[in-house]
Formats: sequence, structure tokens, C-alpha cells
Amino acid sequence: MQSVLATIKREHEGLAAVLHVLWVLLEDVRKHGVEPDFKLFATILYYIAAFTQRFHHPKEDDYLFKLLLSRTDRADAVIDELKAEHARGPELVGGLERALVHYQGGSPIGLEDFARLVERYTAFILEHMRAGRLGDDASFRPTDKEVATTWPQRPPRLMPMWMQAIPKDRLR
Repeated sequence: MQSVLATIKREHEGLAAVLHVLWVLLEDVRKHGVEPDFKLFATILYYIAAFTQRFHHPKEDDYLFKLLLSRTDRADAVIDELKAEHARGPELVGGLERALVHYQGGSPIGLEDFARLVERYTAFILEHMRAGRLGDDASFRPTDKEVATTWPQRPPRLMPMWMQAIPKDRLR
């Protein structure tokens, strides 16, 4: 189970690192006059969209959330919220992509609009990851969004059922 939990935690950390790199690149452009690398910006946005939708969220939606829902109904509201945020992700990344196109196209407010949306998206993702943090003891528990009261005092144990339910090729 620790490998499963470690995989999802590493994915969260990796996504946070990618968003940090995007922000640092934007700050270099904004504050230090560095020439924007639009190809790199587009590559980062593509990675964010592809990684979250194709690899990361399916692990949570198809395995973790299903197992939790089968074990308790006290997590329903939190899981519904997290799933809704997963569904909202493509729309938010699409907004980032459009803002990047406007910026690259020469919009006078393009850089600031793109930076504002990157900041909003980053805040959204970091809050989302905090709301559904995986515990080190093979439990899943919220840490924010005032959802702690909806969870059982002792979160359901996920091992070994959850680990067995996830195909090994999905753990990479």
C-alpha cells in the first residue's frame, strides 16, 4: 500500500513542481525582462492537461474514491467535491491555453492575464490536493475546506483491497 500512496503523493509533488517552474518562468519574464519561451509554456500546459486527465485523476476516481465510497458514506460530500474539481480541470487548463495564445499573439494585457490565470489555477490545484491528502498510515483524510467533520474519526483502511484493485501498470 505504501507504494500506492507514495505514487499518488509523488504525482501531487510532481504537479506542484511543474506549476512552480511555470510560475518561476513567468516571473522571469515579468520582473527580469526574460524573453518568453512560448513553446515551453505550451509544453507545460500540455503536460498538466495530459498528466492529470489521463494518468492521475483516473487513479483517484476509478480506484481510491470507489473504494472509499464502498466503505463509508461519510466521505461522499468530500469525494463529490473532489470529483467535481477533477471535471473542472480541463476547462481551467483550456483557459490557460487561450490566455497563452492571446499573450503570444501580442495582446497588450496578455502577459498579465496569463500570469493571473496561472496563479488562480495553481491556487486551485494546491487547495484541491490539500483537500484530498493521502495519509501516511494508508488512510485518506481531508486537511482543508472545512470537511473534516464529514469524515469518520478513524478513516477507512485501504490496504490491501485498494492496492490489489489497481493494475500494476497504473502505478507508474
